[in-house]
Amino acid sequence: MAKTGFAEYITFAVILRRFGSYFAPRGLGEEREKMTMRLVVTIALFSLVIALALPPMAAADAAADYKAKCQACHGPGGVPSEGMAKSMGMKPLGGADVQGMSDADLTAAIANGKGKMKGFKGTLTDAQISDLVKYIRTLKK
Repeated sequence: MAKTGFAEYITFAVILRRFGSYFAPRGLGEEREKMTMRLVVTIALFSLVIALALPPMAAADAAADYKAKCQACHGPGGVPSEGMAKSMGMKPLGGADVQGMSDADLTAAIANGKGKMKGFKGTLTDAQISDLVKYIRTLKK
């Protein structure tokens, strides 16, 4: 049996090669192998497209979450109005003070609140909070 290249090294392809004969009609030989490889390549390409599409969707969700939950106080682009900055003691999210915080500290601040800011632990999921931390990192000046 000849090696078929890239798909030969995909775990799924190995499984199909070993167990494919149980699921495919008998006696097709090379044609069955071609069909199996087409299926493996199709699944691999589909998985790649989904994997490449997920991060931009998560970023869009984080921007939407920021706009819905954070922007009213922290302002568009992470810069609060002068009044909010003075009354609430806020610093720009893109500034050195906030950007210097660790991801764990930012996550804790969003989840549990900090100062006069309420926590979002029951309102946002852990994944949404993590995405917001990544979004805040994009506001760096």
